Amino acid sequence: MPLTLEDVYELLGTKDIPGDDHELKVLTNWTEDLIKRNGTNWIKEHRDLLLNQWEWCLEMGV
Repeated sequence: MPLTLEDVYELLGTKDIPGDDHELKVLTNWTEDLIKRNGTNWIKEHRDLLLNQWEWCLEMGV
């Protein structure tokens, strides 16, 4: 079952995540790939790092 944006909000512990619809879809796909590689516990343990990386990606226009 594909990951939803609501799932991402829950995993990252916030709904206050910047980005437009397209960018948030990219975040959802990125998070899904990270879960496949590292598991959901890893996402929860590193949520601050991931949110910082996401903000950096948006600032850089990646």
